[in-house]
Amino acid sequence: MLIYFNHNINQVLPTYKLDLIDKIACSSIRVWHYYNLIRFFLKTIIQRMGVLEYMWIYSIIKALLSAIKTLYSSTGKYRNYNKLMARFDRLFKKSTSAPDQNCPICLTELLNCKELSNCGHKFHYRCLLEWMQTKMHCPICRAPIEL
Repeated sequence: MLIYFNHNINQVLPTYKLDLIDKIACSSIRVWHYYNLIRFFLKTIIQRMGVLEYMWIYSIIKALLSAIKTLYSSTGKYRNYNKLMARFDRLFKKSTSAPDQNCPICLTELLNCKELSNCGHKFHYRCLLEWMQTKMHCPICRAPIEL
């Protein structure tokens, strides 16, 4: 794994986009499945249901809401990822670093780094992209990163 990391230090892991697509597809299938289960049981068994069946339907509704939440967050991350990839050259400048500098995110040595164009702070490309999936500001000075 160390060889792979050093070889691709300026790249996003190739599986990240595929993982997001997989999470979106699985969440969509789960939402559809739970929706159909609820619809079927409410349509056919509602007249003769006991307490256990109500508890079971409650657990399905809870799972449905969880799947919808996962689908929503994964879709948002995928959208942010695509926006970021489309505006890559405007956001980052290739930069050189001194041998004693460390990446503020992963705290390892900055071998090949990118510089944010709006504030000038330096990071590993991959570290910054992972950071930007959750927060859209510089990790050091909190300056907003405009897409």
